[in-house]
Formats: sequence, structure tokens, C-alpha cells
Amino acid sequence: NAGKIDHLNTANYIQELKETPLLFFHSKIDLMVPYKDFQKIWKSTATSQKTAIITKNSHLTNHIKDKQVYAYIINEFFKNSYDEFKKVVR
Repeated sequence: NAGKIDHLNTANYIQELKETPLLFFHSKIDLMVPYKDFQKIWKSTATSQKTAIITKNSHLTNHIKDKQVYAYIINEFFKNSYDEFKKVVR
């Protein structure tokens, strides 16, 4: 089965992204990825260029419930350097 993912461990994979700025959206009420699991992923990131947007929305609904805010943050993340992005989202 070429291309089949038998086991996906985000915490292990994300350690490899040492030079890549990362943007996370997460919710403390996420039932798919519990907050304690998100905290493990956050702590395992190797990059210092990381930002977490914690929302009140459930899993995979930020782009629906807060469409304009979500789109703005994503666009700014890709449009700017990481340092400029941090200034924009504060």
C-alpha cells in the first residue's frame, strides 16, 4: 500500500520543522484533538517562530464561524515575515 499512512504522530513530525514558522488554530473545546494533546504538540515544536490562535469554535469550524477573521489571519501569516505577522495579530 504505497502512500498509506499507518500511524500519524504530529508531535514527532513537527519536531522536524525547525526553520518553519508555524500557525496553529485550536479550541479548548475541541473534541477531535483534546487541549492536552494540543499542548504536547505545542511543546514539541522545534521552531521558536510559532503562534497559536485559541478559539471558542469546535474542530474545523473557524473558517465557517469566523470566516473574515480566519481569512485575515491566514493571509497575514503567508503575506508577511514572521516578525511582521506577530505585530499584526497582537
